[in-house]
Amino acid sequence: MTRKKLISLLVLLMMAVTGAWAQSGENFFQYCYDCQRSPAYPTVLSSATLSGFTYPYVSYNNDPGIQINTCAGPWKLEYMGIWSSTDNYGINSDDVEFLEYIYGSTDVPIFRLYQWNPTANEYQHAAYGVVCAYANVNNVVDHTVLFVADGHWGCVLTNKEHSSSMNVTFDEDLATGLTTLITAATPSAPVTYTVSLKGGTTDAANWTISPTEAAASTQVTATYSGTKHVKSVKAVKKAPVLSLTISKGSTELSSDKILYYVAGDTYRQALARTENQSTDGLGWGCWESSSLTTVYFKEDSNTAWDMAIDGDSNFASGKGSCAITLDTEIDPTGYTFQFVSAQ
Repeated sequence: MTRKKLISLLVLLMMAVTGAWAQSGENFFQYCYDCQRSPAYPTVLSSATLSGFTYPYVSYNNDPGIQINTCAGPWKLEYMGIWSSTDNYGINSDDVEFLEYIYGSTDVPIFRLYQWNPTANEYQHAAYGVVCAYANVNNVVDHTVLFVADGHWGCVLTNKEHSSSMNVTFDEDLATGLTTLITAATPSAPVTYTVSLKGGTTDAANWTISPTEAAASTQVTATYSGTKHVKSVKAVKKAPVLSLTISKGSTELSSDKILYYVAGDTYRQALARTENQSTDGLGWGCWESSSLTTVYFKEDSNTAWDMAIDGDSNFASGKGSCAITLDTEIDPTGYTFQFVSAQ
């Protein structure tokens, strides 16, 4: 009777949490204040008086409009895209009309404001809104943003603590400032990993993995349907596979060939990798004797072509212009690689 084993793995590709204090950049701010603004929407190169600082309004407690008991962050802005009637993030057309005037364009960028929640150990949603003024890092208050959120409340995001008021000159052209901010606040594409069985796994045909492409912290299920006893399963993060292109040179090979390797591999280790293996006797191989060591590629059953390094048709130590053996670490720089007719 076939025994089936279902093993759930939490792939060990977690990103380490180093603490919110380590976050920095144009879209991160240590303080957020709800405040009165004069003028309400300062123009480029104008000064504004910000006063009546209070704790900011946030909505991650599912009760929008309630002030929390701290203005300390970190806080961060994430760029969401251009406002439209379908992608409005709760901001209606009346609220963006003045921004269209300020920007001189109907393309109004929308940002999402987050505050770090130490209890949950994560950034949590505070509000969607727009940036209507920006001061760059040359300003004495460091980079400072005037943010107007859905619900009509405005706040100042800054990296300097203030008790009651501040004067700031929004000395950055808004278009330039927004370009800087959007670049910093655009989320990076999530890193994905290929999940596969280790080469040489016993009874590999009876293993299935789902999914085979996964982001960090994704649960991956490995199912074994064979009859052998499984003691344990371990997920290991592998180094990225690199490629070395070997020119066909003047040989009759149909094309250049790729030798796959991992940083630190010797030529011998690279040749043993599954990416360089074939089941028909063709492809990569090597000859090794007391007088001859070489790597070759076989494209048909009759002929093999040697891989040459800096014009040397073999790897034998002390022979030719470069003393490289199968146990030399692959160095893709500093050498020229091509095929020559077998010696």
